[in-house]
Amino acid sequence: YNLRDVTSDDEAVVPEDNMFSSDGASDWAKEEMQKAAACNLLPIDFTNEYTRSITRKEFCDLIYRLTARKGQQDAIKQVIAERQLEDKISEVSYSDCDDEKIKFLSGVGIIYGMDDGTFAPDDNITREQAAAILYRTAGFLGNKTIVE
Repeated sequence: YNLRDVTSDDEAVVPEDNMFSSDGASDWAKEEMQKAAACNLLPIDFTNEYTRSITRKEFCDLIYRLTARKGQQDAIKQVIAERQLEDKISEVSYSDCDDEKIKFLSGVGIIYGMDDGTFAPDDNITREQAAAILYRTAGFLGNKTIVE
């Protein structure tokens, strides 16, 4: 499912008066972090403690920002309607998490909870969980390099 073509609007330009602070971040990551912030992919509460681990909920917040970018809402709504996912999104329920972003991501098949019916939002995400979520996100967004 190709949601839309990439346009010049997708190019990340860091404004000269950018208020984003990359103090404390590793030098190799600063440029991309600036671009991610300029694209509104990096929440303000991620602008410190750059080298600490990330929780499952925090990672999902990043994925949600990627899937629900400005200008993509209509395409996302169309994909949800085409795939008949409205009911799945509204039926998502975790005993330990009532976050709407997590419900959306789970309903569209990007994330899954734990075997016991929880989401474990405060647990650190494992590399395998992150890889699976990234793969499913790319598929949801219509990445043509995804192998089915």
